[in-house]
Amino acid sequence: MASVARILLIIGGINWGLVGLGYFLDKKLNFIDLFSAYHIDLPAIIYCVMGAAGIWLIFKR
Repeated sequence: MASVARILLIIGGINWGLVGLGYFLDKKLNFIDLFSAYHIDLPAIIYCVMGAAGIWLIFKR
């Protein structure tokens, strides 16, 4: 479970890096929002899972 959480946090970190880069380039580079083409709530679900992974790693030793 910890390795899955780490992978999700890496993906989330890369996504936030792209969001920041897109701010400077005046483009929308949010990778997770691409999933809204499949289902309108899918990005929100992905963000919740990534948040749960972060909380998991905070309390895991």
